[in-house]
Amino acid sequence: MTPTRIFVIDDSPLFREMLRGIVEADGDIVVVGEAASGEEAIARVASLVPDLVTVDIEMPGVGGLETIAQLMMRRPVPILVLTGQPTGEGSSLAFDAIGRGALEIASKSSLGDDDGRGVRQLIKQLGTVRVVRHLGPQHHPPVRVTPALRVPPPRGCFIVGMAASSGGPSAIVEVLGALPPDFPGCVALVQHLPNGFMAPFERFLAERLELTVAVVHARTLPRPGTLLLPADDRHLLLADDGAFVVSDTPPLGGHRPSATRLFESLARVEASRAVGVILSGMGDDGAAGLLALKRTGAETVAQNEATSAIYGMPRAAVERGAATQVLPLGSIAALLCRLAVERTRPS
Repeated sequence: MTPTRIFVIDDSPLFREMLRGIVEADGDIVVVGEAASGEEAIARVASLVPDLVTVDIEMPGVGGLETIAQLMMRRPVPILVLTGQPTGEGSSLAFDAIGRGALEIASKSSLGDDDGRGVRQLIKQLGTVRVVRHLGPQHHPPVRVTPALRVPPPRGCFIVGMAASSGGPSAIVEVLGALPPDFPGCVALVQHLPNGFMAPFERFLAERLELTVAVVHARTLPRPGTLLLPADDRHLLLADDGAFVVSDTPPLGGHRPSATRLFESLARVEASRAVGVILSGMGDDGAAGLLALKRTGAETVAQNEATSAIYGMPRAAVERGAATQVLPLGSIAALLCRLAVERTRPS
């Protein structure tokens, strides 16, 4: 098997040496080049044509964000952002990197977990992704979808469960950015992130969406026009009393939060009144839960392959027969608005 070829961009020689040791441990990944600055990296990546590039966000000179933008304009390549402490500026800048074309974020402090098996698997999977040219962060406002009728729900609140992983933040912004601020429903979102990154992710979304974004730390009632995220390293669940709560029960399939746990709770409490959506992501989290939701008679949606950065989670849902509809990314918001109107129209 041909090894995955990666290029490492980081201003710390010690970190570059450590990362090389971790990723080359199994012999199926090889570091074909290194650079201590964005200026050096841009030219070398173009000549070496690696399968994947790792980028540190905070570097002197041409920083990580500009480096990513230049790479994606000149020679598109899968990019993995490696950043330091989640409390630092790099954690917020990491989501800006996603907007410029990077696929995934990983915390430097977690690279040695499980003897590095997790990061090696991530690199091998990301290295196979086809990426497209980005013309830089243009921040075009999303085309919003306006429902024909928006009224307060007669009981409770229309609830959408949504899940994503690698490639998910940009997909989430495209779908939810098209919803109006008075969207008559509440979106509960599971996005796989390194621990400590939920607060900057909340800010990233709040700056780009008309919905009110909040992280759930304690019992929270769903309200129209809101987007709820779980606290770091917690499952997000809909409790029997109709409030969202977080749980520290064990991870499912290595994930906490788990999309399957969210969808299963919606199936139990809301049944056919809820909607489930799976967007771009690696692995199969959410597929079993989406199937449970579908079996209640609920509408369930998987993003199609053509518009998915990584067609892992959506593929798993489709192959299990868990999706009632498989849609391109640009069609999902309109469906959510139509379903919201139907669910909230007085009978």
